Amino acid sequence: MDPNCSLCTREKRTPQPYEDGICWTTFCSDHNEPMVVASDHVELPASEIVRHMALVANMLYPGRIWRVRGSMPEHFHMHAEGWKDTEVRDDSSEA
Repeated sequence: MDPNCSLCTREKRTPQPYEDGICWTTFCSDHNEPMVVASDHVELPASEIVRHMALVANMLYPGRIWRVRGSMPEHFHMHAEGWKDTEVRDDSSEA
């Protein structure tokens, strides 16, 4: 853990709906996209951890394309591509 890393300290993060010791999920406060974050502060985790993170990503957010963001390369994480373009319809106000 790096005390200067906002992913390690989880600063300004929205609720984290999933955590398993290998990775955790949240929504990016800058891009409003789902993120899967490595639990350990590492630039590039072992391939089995990256595969595990991809499985979690696709289990929780199926059909999304995942990419690695370059804004925080010191802590491995992935973002769901095109999430902002997804329309969310709220039918709760219709009678």
